[in-house]
Amino acid sequence: MFSLNKKLNSLALLLFVSALSFEVMASDLRPPQALYSINDLVREFRSPLKTKVEDLKKNYRAQSSPNLVEYTSHEKVNCLFRDWEPGAVLTRIEYFFRKNGEEALDLLRYAGCGNDITLVEKFLRFDKSATPLKFSEFSRAELNFELQKSISRYHYTLENKTGEELFSLSARWLDASKVNSLYSFSIRGQEFMVVRYTKTSQELRVTYTFKGFDVSYQYPPYFKQAFSSEHNQFTFKVLVKKERPDSPIYLSSFDAQLAQNTFIQYFSFWAIRQGMENVKKLVNFHLYWFPPTEFVSTGGQSQRLINELRLALNRILNNTNINLVEVYLRKLIESVESGFITDRRPAE
Repeated sequence: MFSLNKKLNSLALLLFVSALSFEVMASDLRPPQALYSINDLVREFRSPLKTKVEDLKKNYRAQSSPNLVEYTSHEKVNCLFRDWEPGAVLTRIEYFFRKNGEEALDLLRYAGCGNDITLVEKFLRFDKSATPLKFSEFSRAELNFELQKSISRYHYTLENKTGEELFSLSARWLDASKVNSLYSFSIRGQEFMVVRYTKTSQELRVTYTFKGFDVSYQYPPYFKQAFSSEHNQFTFKVLVKKERPDSPIYLSSFDAQLAQNTFIQYFSFWAIRQGMENVKKLVNFHLYWFPPTEFVSTGGQSQRLINELRLALNRILNNTNINLVEVYLRKLIESVESGFITDRRPAE
């Protein structure tokens, strides 16, 4: 009996070490840097909200408590087609946390002029050891949407004040070892993109599934718009092989191999232009409830852009990671088109 128990213990130890070794080998494989991460995708629509919150700090007086910040002005402000007297609360951002068993709900409520709620973010995490998120990070739109090992799954929603869903993102692990994961993106309740990460000891496979959708949004009497991308479901894939981790394989919906730049162009069209930019339109509409802000340029604010441009120049001069330069320039163009970068140079 003792010998049998000893063999069983040895077998259990061997299985544990094998599982641990597999997880280490699988974790060594990473998606190509040229791909959008989950955080990059979410940042596409949350960036206007983050920019607005940052500008509020520079344009108005902040009064803060642990889970609340209010912005007021020392002078009269015109907002929502009326004047607000000095000292009136123009924006209120409030954080709530509730935990029930393994369910942890983080909620951030944005109210604009007149204390009129305009946006609500809900982050439901399934995590037995969950603690409140940092209000400073949440309110700056700096959430991490990559699945963490402590979380079995989560569900994030962006809603208006009546609880209508504008966007949602669900994520879950697909296996007990928490190696394979799945992310589901929805606009107005309709799923439009699924990202699946599958890892083995020899390969990382990233699968993007795109689905057609046809939705509309009305916010009487101010806003009414339809969003649609009518097409049959299809998938793109990226394979990273253990023997050649620096040479990822990009596959079309017909499993034809694509050049990296071609893949990124297709992905940007379906994931960003047809997907996340429509969500961004909804966010931009709801930003009208916040008071007006002005961009104030300082040398420190420009330093990040200067550093990024210098890095891009070095890559061109050294002929290294040219594909990353193209991705960066595309994002830079999108930032200019979205109004996040303003050209204040004198006319030539």
